[in-house]
Amino acid sequence: MNVKAQFLKGDINENGTIDIEDITMLIDYYLETDGSKDSIDIDNYDLSPKAVISHFCQLPVMEIITPNGDDITNRRDYMDDVEITLYDSNGEILIKSTAQVRGRGNTSWSHFPKKSYKIKFNKKQSLFGEPKDKTWVLLANYNDKTALRNDLAFWMGRKLSNLDYTSSSHFIGLILNDKFLGLYQVAEQVKIAPYRVNVEEDGFLMEIDARATDEDVHFSIPHCHYPIVIKDQSTDVLNKADSAYCAQFVNTVDSVLFSFNYTDTEEGYAKYLDTDSFVDWMLINEIAKNNDAIFYSSCYMSLARGGKLKMGPLWDFDIAWGNVNYNDNDSPEGLWIGEKTIWFQRLLKDRNFVNKTKERFEHFYSNKENIIDRIDSQSRLLRNPAYINNKIWKTFGTYVWPNPVWYDTYEEEVDYLKSWILKRLEWLKEYYGNL
Repeated sequence: MNVKAQFLKGDINENGTIDIEDITMLIDYYLETDGSKDSIDIDNYDLSPKAVISHFCQLPVMEIITPNGDDITNRRDYMDDVEITLYDSNGEILIKSTAQVRGRGNTSWSHFPKKSYKIKFNKKQSLFGEPKDKTWVLLANYNDKTALRNDLAFWMGRKLSNLDYTSSSHFIGLILNDKFLGLYQVAEQVKIAPYRVNVEEDGFLMEIDARATDEDVHFSIPHCHYPIVIKDQSTDVLNKADSAYCAQFVNTVDSVLFSFNYTDTEEGYAKYLDTDSFVDWMLINEIAKNNDAIFYSSCYMSLARGGKLKMGPLWDFDIAWGNVNYNDNDSPEGLWIGEKTIWFQRLLKDRNFVNKTKERFEHFYSNKENIIDRIDSQSRLLRNPAYINNKIWKTFGTYVWPNPVWYDTYEEEVDYLKSWILKRLEWLKEYYGNL
């Protein structure tokens, strides 16, 4: 057993390095035992809010206090007058504000004991240096025992892709009404805003969502099985003329895409559809073999008036990267997005789109080491918090829907993720090489 002192204050760079000026003060000691869970005393770890606020393995902590200590039981209606305090890793207050809070998620909300939440501050707040906004989400990542799958997809979107915008996210500990709930990921809510989906106030954010209800403003197109919901978050009311413009434009894209001359560079789909965003969105979801990304749910598109239809932002990768036990998506082999999504089936019959796909896949493949380095650096950050989280929720070594495999340790979960990704990249390299 080795005792190491960590003298780090400040952010770790994306490549895992530390700027020399950040090495300024002693924050913590930890015991390292070749990556084993014995690096902290899990059995005796103090889960009281006071102890967690002062020290949660160098992660910030958010504390949520609801009126009368009531539970948050509704994922549609906000609870008002909620007090939120954000502490840095030393227990110093960064933000203290009031907000509205509600639950979020579909299967995760109804079936998992660890819940995700949506926050709407009464005033715009900047969390961890991100642009100010009122709305943020707290992702529980309950069925992803690495807590890395969403983080990895977001990182690829921000650092490796041509997508206009991908949510930033940060890991925290969460306390709700004097109860420590473990490790969470706070992320920017996907919405129309200058520093998020920037399509101006008269633009559109859409989501293909199989779970759309009559309360949602939505429309359909011939070559998509599920409704397309207009996510109007820039104004309180979406009028009929606006929704008609959006629906008509997307239906035009659909019609042109399945016309006889759809490959024409002047009058074909390229006139209406932003190829770069479609290629990169498809490839990141294909590399991840994201189960729901076959235009089923959490598939976002945006449209600025006078512009082209764009794919993105990326969202919802908890049942991706080999973490699903159906549709053969536990296997790192086989085409998924390109085979099961009607639009991408059609696009991949166009040589120009195929050539762009091959070119961009080589870009992602050339970043294979950076992808693994990202997992390694983030898993080092999350190792101890993950074991503390497991002390609460006890998910290691047990089946949680829809895990195809489950391991007793965090390190084994991370190793499985890395191994799956490397196999996936090699299979896709051969597949795209033969197109």
